[in-house]
Amino acid sequence: DLSFGEIARLPAEDTQLTLAETPVLQTSEKGLLDTLQRVADLLSSELGVFDPYAWRPKHGPGAVSDHRYNEYKYSFTNWPDRLNSVFPDDAFAFANADQVDWDATEVDRQKWARCPPARLLAVPKTLAAPRLIASEPTSLQWCQQVVKDYFYSRVRATRLSSMIDFFDQEKNGQLALEASRDGTHATIDLSSASDRVSCWHVERLFRRLPSLLDALQATRSVWIQQDICKYSPRYYYLRKYSTMGNATTFPVQSILFLAIACASLAYARGAKVNYKLLKECARSGVRVFGDDIIVPGDCSGTLLELLGTLSMRVNTKKTFEVGNFRESCGVDAFRGHDVTTVSVLDVPKRAGPGSIVSTVDVHHNLCSAGFMITAQWLQKTAGRICGNTIRFVRHGSGRFGWSDMYGTTPTRMKMRMDRDTHTLQVFCLNPRVREERVQPNTPACLLQFFTEATPIVTSAVSHSGHLGRRPKVGLRLGWAAA
Repeated sequence: DLSFGEIARLPAEDTQLTLAETPVLQTSEKGLLDTLQRVADLLSSELGVFDPYAWRPKHGPGAVSDHRYNEYKYSFTNWPDRLNSVFPDDAFAFANADQVDWDATEVDRQKWARCPPARLLAVPKTLAAPRLIASEPTSLQWCQQVVKDYFYSRVRATRLSSMIDFFDQEKNGQLALEASRDGTHATIDLSSASDRVSCWHVERLFRRLPSLLDALQATRSVWIQQDICKYSPRYYYLRKYSTMGNATTFPVQSILFLAIACASLAYARGAKVNYKLLKECARSGVRVFGDDIIVPGDCSGTLLELLGTLSMRVNTKKTFEVGNFRESCGVDAFRGHDVTTVSVLDVPKRAGPGSIVSTVDVHHNLCSAGFMITAQWLQKTAGRICGNTIRFVRHGSGRFGWSDMYGTTPTRMKMRMDRDTHTLQVFCLNPRVREERVQPNTPACLLQFFTEATPIVTSAVSHSGHLGRRPKVGLRLGWAAA
């Protein structure tokens, strides 16, 4: 039961660090770490004890490492022993205990208890480099959603909600706009934040919640498989807490950086660490969303010092303490004006209906930013492919079509009055998503029903089962409401 500050007073062998890695801290750094530990204990008391049976599991929308896309996720093929110690399989892997095969052979038990590795994936981020994430094993991801539900629900119900909102990042963007105008706050951004959050950080953060620590340890992947680089080893042992892909990574690092921000304010202003500190931090404009941190200007220097002490890497290109520019959660602000760039991720292609849909979305973004000439060029480029079959819609309506912001006269299109609804309709291109659902006949369908069924039935179409193949976006001429 050690604190952030006590790590400097222990021998190297007791901290799992080599002698060269043992930190030598100054008196001010020790005081900062002691303040951080008291703040971490305070935030843990706000969250409360973790009870796995009080929160609901579910499957996320992403890929998993041990199932192909067309396989049924609710039919679990393994349940590691360390996961079973916190999330018993008869309560979390099956709809009821009657479905558990108690007479399984020893070979089946060994296969059931094995822990498959996570899988490293490269997803598009920028033209310069991709983003590396990881797909988790199905059983771990299923239980990670339980811990995620606990974090999201408890943060929303406590004092932490005034500084963290997992469902709305616009509050950070609005505060960045205000800071670019009056200069009272600094915006801090980190590089590879999730890669630098270690198990030691998480253990110190939640040391007063052993039930939560057990759940975090049981659901994290300990090794990972990569097939991206043939010159590197295929398997790696994970030294960090978790990867981007773990459902608990985002809330854990948000709470960690909130503790660091609050500790920096308390140390810089000489405030006592109690519940009044949380009110002062909220009143002073401390906000955190992942690795995007906003703090008052008088404590930004202390915050940067503390981040460096904890081996975090500050992204100096996206960190702004002085001047008239601020950046947070994708909002670029200059003197109170939103100057965020508009990204063009695809160009119109005849063989790619999805590229046409993406072009229409970019057209709306360009119109909102005032780039009318670029928006017209995109429209003309797409018009050479699909002709005048895409209608004009009111900007911000959410319908598929070109924005009417820049005053271009809409092309005449075929229209009619619907006989059943007596509404005006137009004949134009409409996006269609084709998907194929498979209905497996297994006992696991009952677990899916208990997990996904809504209290009130609003449709006769069943959404049980799973997708047999990835959905494809297409465009088709048809009648749509004008």
